[in-house]
Amino acid sequence: MKICRAPSQDIPDIMKFLGIHWARSHILSSSRELMHWQHLCHEDEGCNYIVARENDELLGVLGYIPTSHYDPQLKDRDTLWLTTWLVKQDCKVPALGLSLHRYLSETIPHQGIGTVGNNAEVVPLYKALGHDCGELKQYFMLNDELAAFSLARVGIIPEALPPSSESTVDVAELCDPEELTRMIFHIGRRASALPTKSPGYFARRYLHHPFYTYRVFRLQQQSRNLGLIALRRVSHKGACALRLVDYWGDSAGLAASRSFLQDFLKNEKAEFIDVYNHGIRSGVFAAAGFHELQTEGLIIPNYFEPFERKNVRIRYTFKTPQGQGYIFFKADGDQDRPNLIS
Repeated sequence: MKICRAPSQDIPDIMKFLGIHWARSHILSSSRELMHWQHLCHEDEGCNYIVARENDELLGVLGYIPTSHYDPQLKDRDTLWLTTWLVKQDCKVPALGLSLHRYLSETIPHQGIGTVGNNAEVVPLYKALGHDCGELKQYFMLNDELAAFSLARVGIIPEALPPSSESTVDVAELCDPEELTRMIFHIGRRASALPTKSPGYFARRYLHHPFYTYRVFRLQQQSRNLGLIALRRVSHKGACALRLVDYWGDSAGLAASRSFLQDFLKNEKAEFIDVYNHGIRSGVFAAAGFHELQTEGLIIPNYFEPFERKNVRIRYTFKTPQGQGYIFFKADGDQDRPNLIS
């Protein structure tokens, strides 16, 4: 048996393996374009999968997305996000899944490694591997100009949050990836937290996405670039919502974005904006006008492909050098990717 990083010519076999042993409906088993965009390495002839083969038969795969996949300049500060980790049910090789993980951990340089969207059954395994495990917090902001909601279920309207005492920010939408890549940001303490990101990361991850349309905004105070926000519009039967899927920057910029987010929500005629996050204080989101989702009877749906009106808890695992802080959002890893492609 051989374990190695997969060459690009293994992609058809990996897609077939996922379709047979994970689910025929898994989007990475059917969309070559998405698989290439997410896992085909731009710098060499490989792809971002660790595979185990015996006599040319695939026994197991472990997909991963390095942050440098979206900006090669992050190579020496990489975080590896695990995606599809799968071993054949009838595999006779003991602990093959752990061997795949060990190979990745020992051969691909990184500062952090983790996943967003793991199921509860694997939490003990990740803890044994030294990962921190938990759940992302979900925050939301309702459109107070709407009297009725068809996506969200709002039984009791949350009490309005008091106006923030923070100053406001100047906001500009960025549509040119080249212009975005050249920008310099003053991101304060965020600079030391993993995963490390960059304007180039935002340009490729969001503005170059082959299927989703993201909108990226720069937050600025007194001519200082404080941060970048990525938002995506989702809809179902004529109603829409906004997902804040990533923020990279000084927390003060996010806290001061309340007016912008409320105006954007109303201009888009969306029911709500929501965000999943770990690592930023709840008070920052409160200052920005968000409520933490805790109320019984209130539903802020996460699934839109297909749509399901239910709350969804998103788990995470993460392993870093001791004492290293980390901040991440729903779009880290592969949680914010298509499940249906028409």
